[in-house]
Amino acid sequence: MDTQTINNMRKYNDGYKTLTSAEIGQHSQVVYSLIKSDLLPSHKLVYAYLRSYMNGKTGTSTVSLDTLASKIGYSRQTIFTAIKTLEERDYIFTETKRKKCGVANKYATTYNVYSFPKKDEMFAMISFYFLASSIIDTKEKEFILLLFPYILGNDTIGSLDSPVFTGELTQLTRLTTHTVLKRVNSLMGKKLLTYHSTRYSNTEEPAPVGYKFDMRSIMLDANHNLIIENNELREAVLTQPELN
Repeated sequence: MDTQTINNMRKYNDGYKTLTSAEIGQHSQVVYSLIKSDLLPSHKLVYAYLRSYMNGKTGTSTVSLDTLASKIGYSRQTIFTAIKTLEERDYIFTETKRKKCGVANKYATTYNVYSFPKKDEMFAMISFYFLASSIIDTKEKEFILLLFPYILGNDTIGSLDSPVFTGELTQLTRLTTHTVLKRVNSLMGKKLLTYHSTRYSNTEEPAPVGYKFDMRSIMLDANHNLIIENNELREAVLTQPELN
């Protein structure tokens, strides 16, 4: 590929991953080594939520299993197992503390403080909006998180040299083909994912190479999709011919 073609491609790199942390706002930093590891998707998503409760000054996070369960949609047992596994793999460190309470401070409750030893690594900026979104379900969040390192600067995955379709998504995510197809179809149904085509030059026909994520809606304002859909529905109703 010549320099001119590369430069022409670079100018289209205006996707979510090209934004600064200030532009994204509050976000959870999830290290790529974790995302690309063989841990379960649920473990990786639990890590993202744990990081979202991190105190910027202390670098530690304090949040209960019940809170995590209500926010993510996992059972307490799933979250407990995820935390134990993350500890074993040195992605988090847990310190149990005691807090006195009750009359004359006679009783004590215990709580966990989590810290994150993996530093100075490449990481994904997973917005708080994404974690709190009710439009994208938990399984879709897992899927997008698994693919985040491979999404390019223009919010696409796949290129002419390295196309990405079902087989490649299966390898990248370690999910089954059935699960990958289910996630792809679900996100396409919500208009958050479309097929992507590109070409080497203006004289050639575009060739399908992969998918394009609506990352700004996914990570920053997925409600925008509902507005579009409502407007389209309203327009369709208004333009229907009247029945005699």
